[in-house]
Amino acid sequence: GSREQVGFARAPIPERTWAALSTYYYNNRHAAQREDWDDLGTSMAFVNWWESQTRLIPMPLRWKERWHRELMPTVAAWAGDVQLQATAFYGMRVYADASWLIRHVDREDTHALSAIMNLDQSDDVEAWPLLIDSLDGETHSLTISPGEMLFYESARCLHGRPLPLKGSRFVNAFVHYRPKDDPHWHAVAGSYSGAAVRWAADHIAVRSEEAREMARRLAAHSGHAWLAGAAAASPSAAPTSSAGSLGGSLTWEAAVALD
Repeated sequence: GSREQVGFARAPIPERTWAALSTYYYNNRHAAQREDWDDLGTSMAFVNWWESQTRLIPMPLRWKERWHRELMPTVAAWAGDVQLQATAFYGMRVYADASWLIRHVDREDTHALSAIMNLDQSDDVEAWPLLIDSLDGETHSLTISPGEMLFYESARCLHGRPLPLKGSRFVNAFVHYRPKDDPHWHAVAGSYSGAAVRWAADHIAVRSEEAREMARRLAAHSGHAWLAGAAAASPSAAPTSSAGSLGGSLTWEAAVALD
């Protein structure tokens, strides 16, 4: 189906960009550094970083900007020839065995149209599906191989990898865009989709079962008893938009309260 019907699509990474990305990754793969989540606190608990440490391969700003520009026409064409503005480029993130991500939505002011790129995976990796909701609320299980990318409306489509990774290495990079000069695209009817984005709790919220399990694990790691208590508490009213920073997860206080 079209973007308006589904909200995501799989495609090859453009040849020129893939050649540069894969070469940079190969030449710098041993420079991966521990990703520091500690200072971000409980609001960044959408990935179990304290159980399976993620690492980042540093990328110079000039290369990020170049790849952002190169990928923009491809994302814009999928979106229906929308004029886009680059907002964020994350990665190269290296996931290790037993990593998992609760399903979440990204921040709506900057992450309107996004792409996940698979840069590499070790030979021992079993299929690690991304679970993503289409715009009609149906959940899909998708995989992408090295050299492939997944376009998705990351502030509208609930997405994550709730099954633990089986394998030693899985490397992704993430690019994000929004309609040009329109940080409030999500609040204005006709801004790019022909209708205002209508937030629904079951589409923008983290699934409570996943969130509570992550909260229990983080509580055991951090010693913050209130997290375990929040995980067991009865659901309260869901928020009406996404929040968070890097990666766009909902704040933990909101995540554990959702049903």
